[in-house]
Amino acid sequence: MEVSLGADGLKLNTQSLATVVAGGIAFATPHGEDLAPAQDHASFVLAKDQQTAMASQDGIAQYLQMRFDQSLRGLEVNAPVEFFGMNIGRVVSISIDYDPKKRRFPFIVGAVVYPQRLGRVREKIPVLSGDEQQQTALFLRLMVEQGLRAQARTGNLLTGQLYIALDVVSNAPKVAFDVNAKPLMMPTVGGGLDKLQEQLSGILGKVEKIPLDSIGDHLNDDLAELDKALKQVNGEMLPEATVTLSEARQTFGRAGDALAEDSPLQQHLGQVLQELELTARSLRALTDLLGRHPEALIRGRRVDSAPIQTPPPSQIKDLQEPPR
Repeated sequence: MEVSLGADGLKLNTQSLATVVAGGIAFATPHGEDLAPAQDHASFVLAKDQQTAMASQDGIAQYLQMRFDQSLRGLEVNAPVEFFGMNIGRVVSISIDYDPKKRRFPFIVGAVVYPQRLGRVREKIPVLSGDEQQQTALFLRLMVEQGLRAQARTGNLLTGQLYIALDVVSNAPKVAFDVNAKPLMMPTVGGGLDKLQEQLSGILGKVEKIPLDSIGDHLNDDLAELDKALKQVNGEMLPEATVTLSEARQTFGRAGDALAEDSPLQQHLGQVLQELELTARSLRALTDLLGRHPEALIRGRRVDSAPIQTPPPSQIKDLQEPPR
């Protein structure tokens, strides 16, 4: 009986009740393989579990190493390794290292992957030279140039267990990939939670750099100045504005009284208009006399001539020339 709770969920694998009680060895033929019948006295190497035993159908395993500069709490041996969400291998080792330059303790994760699990996709990949392991190394180099990176992700929120994801990361910095390295070193990036923690730490760091105390002091000073200005407005400017408004009302009142119909100004204005009207009548009579007797401008008016009568405006148009 095998029970496991990992990043890929709960697994229960068991045989018949008799086998569980008595113990025994299970045999099976991998699916999809056309194998010849076993010969007499053939030898079989027993695997420690079914997953390892059935891995023979996946072809030659490729060993990879990954270096993570983050905590890998929750990552265990046999955790799956996924390529764009497809299980292509598993974690086989987890060890800690020391970096004297950065003074940190990175984790070295070893994993085996089976490129043949990609199936027919491998047929669409450009033909690469060398044996199967060399072809895998060249393929990984091409993918690394496209941004392929290894990342530790959370596979189970309840247990917090992690798995290794091989996925293309946008805007990933370029790194060198040595196809002749033994073992092959897969470049890595930080996980989702670690990235979120870094972002939160960066935000908190920026918030801590904000001079809140200085801003508060300046704000208090500004509020004090504003309060002082408001007091000055209330104590000085508002009374002056009230007086100005009162004087403006009085001015407008006097102007209204002056423009009233029974006001002295209106009466004087009427008298002036009457005098202007009389003056206009006199000017019309004078122009009329000069029109009839232009010599009067030099000799003067004759004695026997009738005095100039200023006709009313309604009769000026009907005025006729007197006899000479």
